[in-house]
Amino acid sequence: MQTSDSPRFASPVTLLKKLAFTGDGAVLLHATKQQVFVWDVKNTRLCGTVDGELLGIAEDGQTFITRLSDQNWVKRDIQARSGIGRQSFLADPIPVSRFALWHTMSCAQLQFASISPETYSLHQRFHVLADRYRHLVRLDDIFGVIPSRTLDLEPATHEHAILENWLITPDDQYLAVIYYVSGGGFDWNGGVCVRLDNGQKVYSFDGGRDDFPPYLYFSPEHRWLMSPLSSTLSLYDLATGHRLSRLRSSLSVICAHPIEPFWVDVNATRSKISLRNLAQPNTSVWEIEPDSEALDVEFHPEGRSLAIALSSGSVELRDVKTGRLNGVLNSHTSTNIP
Repeated sequence: MQTSDSPRFASPVTLLKKLAFTGDGAVLLHATKQQVFVWDVKNTRLCGTVDGELLGIAEDGQTFITRLSDQNWVKRDIQARSGIGRQSFLADPIPVSRFALWHTMSCAQLQFASISPETYSLHQRFHVLADRYRHLVRLDDIFGVIPSRTLDLEPATHEHAILENWLITPDDQYLAVIYYVSGGGFDWNGGVCVRLDNGQKVYSFDGGRDDFPPYLYFSPEHRWLMSPLSSTLSLYDLATGHRLSRLRSSLSVICAHPIEPFWVDVNATRSKISLRNLAQPNTSVWEIEPDSEALDVEFHPEGRSLAIALSSGSVELRDVKTGRLNGVLNSHTSTNIP
């Protein structure tokens, strides 16, 4: 059993991207549960497949990092958060996560010591673990250069908070956290941004959802924090926490355009994908309904196309202006549509 003086960082971060373009947009990484498919986008060619979940990608796009986790442990962590088997979960040995470094185009495995850690931003190289019942998080540098640090989030959250999910902001300044509080017949969710260096609270935001894990999204270009809560979506200024917009929604996936004040969202209840403009957020520029559930969306860095990861295992490439299908990537057949 966990004791009062024994922090136990048993919960790995679960908000991992399923799609990521390299900075020049030439390569698309598509992550499934325990594999990453590497695609040459222009030629719709599969470069290779590697094991693990996508954890980080270098700024120059030459390498990327995967994490190999015990998926049964992840399921137990989610169940324990709901109270199912929590005592045994807190007593059992914690499996060690393993990490691997890969060359992007060749999919050859590399040694971490063979490259400069400076090619990775902190949010791409820090692995954040939580003792979710003691509101503690530990940040570990996968390269082992920066010493691990532990942040106590109780002053920024609530004494009875259970940490739900957490992400480092794209500017490497803050850690955004969604937490859950239950007691006295009143349950509620909250969100908070704290300084990455010392855990000091910067601002609060609305966050959380009935589904687990609750989602968080960032737009590095527009400096937005996008947070769904129940039937609403709020857009905040990432630096100040000022709410920019709020709309009714049942969204499960959100991604902001890299240049224009647009974003794409996936309606979880209607299985529709919509492009929206910040100036008129309640009106869709276009809507499409894919053949299977959309798990993630990512814009090409140039902003003219977007990729949609589907539960069928394929990735659709679509035109941003019209929503028109331009091509399909999957491990069996890939097509360009003229």
